[in-house]
Amino acid sequence: MTYSTLNNRNNTPSFYLDKENGQFIISGRSVQLNTFEYWKPIKAMLTVYLENQINKISIRFELEYINSSSVEEILYVLHLTKESNKNRRKIEIEWCSEQDDSDMIDIGKCIQEIVQIPFKFTEVSSNSNSKKTKLPNLYFH
Repeated sequence: MTYSTLNNRNNTPSFYLDKENGQFIISGRSVQLNTFEYWKPIKAMLTVYLENQINKISIRFELEYINSSSVEEILYVLHLTKESNKNRRKIEIEWCSEQDDSDMIDIGKCIQEIVQIPFKFTEVSSNSNSKKTKLPNLYFH
């Protein structure tokens, strides 16, 4: 298997990692109560992947809403990505938000400033899923 996914339930995000193409997508809402436990297997999987990936990593955030503890987990994921970059692989970060969602745009800009990795900001229409990635219906553990 060259990809892994974890589909969202209620207020948890979906995760998708395409290991062949170096693409990691986080989408949906992230407002779960036990954020650390929920993100734990995702961080473990990403750690293993980053140890073996030599070309590039592309992380796309398609989040509708996140709480403060989820921001901490996103910061961890981005710091992990940055710190594992010993081989100077290309890191691409795309932060997608609805056109008029200034809160999510501001959160993305704050995260970008903290981690010091350039982001590409993409605005999507709130009534269209045209830019949102359709994720396969598989799970990883």
